[in-house]
Amino acid sequence: MDNGQHTDTELQRFMDEEMNAAEQDAFKMKLQNNSLLRDELAGLQSARTAIILHAANAQVAAIAKERKAVAPVVRMQPYRRILKYGIAAAACVLLFIAGLLTWNSQPSADTLFAEQYVAYEPVQSRGAEDVLPLEKAYIRHQYAAVISAYKSMAAPAQKEMLLAGNAYLETNQPVKAVQAFNRLLEKNKSIETKIYNDEAMYYLALAHLKAKDYAAAVDLMEAILADTTNAYHKSFSSSFINKVKKLNK
Repeated sequence: MDNGQHTDTELQRFMDEEMNAAEQDAFKMKLQNNSLLRDELAGLQSARTAIILHAANAQVAAIAKERKAVAPVVRMQPYRRILKYGIAAAACVLLFIAGLLTWNSQPSADTLFAEQYVAYEPVQSRGAEDVLPLEKAYIRHQYAAVISAYKSMAAPAQKEMLLAGNAYLETNQPVKAVQAFNRLLEKNKSIETKIYNDEAMYYLALAHLKAKDYAAAVDLMEAILADTTNAYHKSFSSSFINKVKKLNK
């Protein structure tokens, strides 16, 4: 080819990247020196791009037409049924979680016991030399010694029964605590006195709660609440008693 002349074949080969490195460099030099050549190349490139876009648009239109033709055959009912069951299943899961959270939020017997329990502190009206060994052990929180001394007594006094019952509570033996407090109340009834009656009833109610005997605990708590003369009358509120009642369900 002579200077300044070119053929469609050259342009085609350049656009298709079929030229080797030397040919590309020579043709690029021609482009720099020939504006007509550059315009022709630009025109060919634009035409090629238009053809590609037209082909792509035609393909998209054909796919859309095909889907439109098939669409009426597709039934939506199964999907609606799946959606319906999916929503129902999700609702069941939410209800289960809500129930689980409600159940977990309800206090246990141990939680209610800890909320209400206050360790008994004996009133010391006598001199230190007059305090009984069992009471001394209780004051020092030597609960095992208190229990041992109590078991060795043939006829313990009401105070010793009360301290033994609380020692059993402190060592997580609520059933034996119930026995000790009941023994105190029965003795008082037999001799028609009420020594440490209020204390025994209060801690007996808590011992029943600790032992998970909820019905007995509720009965005592309600009796204490109803008795305005009981020293522990205000200790068990109605709301607290209702919490214990729920444990019995």
